[in-house]
Amino acid sequence: MGQGNLVIANGTPENSEVVGDAGIIYRRNDVDDLCRCLQEVADCPEKFAGLKTAALERARTAYSWRALSTSMSGYSQSWRPDAGDAIPGQPARATKQPPAKAGGLQPRLKVA
Repeated sequence: MGQGNLVIANGTPENSEVVGDAGIIYRRNDVDDLCRCLQEVADCPEKFAGLKTAALERARTAYSWRALSTSMSGYSQSWRPDAGDAIPGQPARATKQPPAKAGGLQPRLKVA
C-alpha cells in the first residue's frame, strides 16, 4: 500500500480493516476467488488503476507515523500504568515493593 501498488488481500477482518476501499478483498481463504480477482486484474488493469492511488493515500493518512502516534496517544491517556491501572483483560500489576529481606540492602529509587 505504501508503495502505491494494487493490494489484493485475503478477506480476514484484519485485512479488510486495513485495506478498506483501497484494494481488492477476496473471500476468506478461497483460492478460486483469489484466482478470479487476479484474472480480472490481468484482463483489465486500467479498471483498477485508481486503487493504486487509493492504497497509497490510505497508507499515508491512516498508517503514517503521525496517524499511528495520534491513535496511540488515546491509549496512553486511557491507561496509566503509573497509577496502577490494569490493562483490560490482564491482571492488575502490583504497585507495592516486596518486603525487604532481613539484613538485605534496599534499592533506592531516584525521584526527580
